[in-house]
Order: sequence, then C-alpha cells, then structure tokens
Amino acid sequence: MAERESISISFTSEQARFLTSLVSRGRYRSVSEAVQAAVRWFQQRQAMVDVEIDRARSDIETGADQLDQGRSVDAGAFFAEWNAELEELEELEKTFGAAPDASFPGRSEWEARTRRLRIRG
Repeated sequence: MAERESISISFTSEQARFLTSLVSRGRYRSVSEAVQAAVRWFQQRQAMVDVEIDRARSDIETGADQLDQGRSVDAGAFFAEWNAELEELEELEKTFGAAPDASFPGRSEWEARTRRLRIRG
C-alpha cells in the first residue's frame, strides 16, 4: 500500500453534503476514500489529456512535414472526419464519463470504442 499523507482541504457545503451522502449510501467507506477515488479519476483523465496533446503535437508535426513536401488533403474532408470523431468521443463521454475506473461496468465497451477512434485517428 502506498504511504499516506494527510493534507487539509476545504469543500463548499454542497460538495461536503455530496461526499457524505456517498458514504451514507455505502458507495465509499469514508469521505477520504471518496476523495481518493475522485483524485484517481482525475489522474486518469489528465493522463488521457496528456496522451491526446502528444498525439495532436505529433499530428501537427506530421502535417507540417507533409506540407513542406507539397502534400495536403482537402480541408472539407479533413474537418468532416474530425467533427465525426469529436462527436463520437462526446457521445462516449456522455454515456460513460471521461475515463471510467476499473470497477465501472461499461469500461470494456468504453475502452474498445476509444481504442477504435484512436487507431482511426
């Protein structure tokens, strides 16, 4: 188990009620456990954002190299494909959230659909 460190954190009244309701409903054993789960989710989401930023940078570099070589694509086709991909990713986020944790029942479907989008992209 990872070493634990205590820090002080403040929440709005609404946030505190939400966290305590998660505990009272049995979803988590303590407020600390609920906050830890939220931080893990945030870490996963940030890791995904970092991957997407790296991918975008790589795509930009590839595109710049292609332009330097005189190769380009139709802008209309490019943006139509891009918009379709963004719409599908937004649908995934509405359905499953940004990065469901391992206990989420729909995680395998979420992973399969996002993997397919990333391979296509």
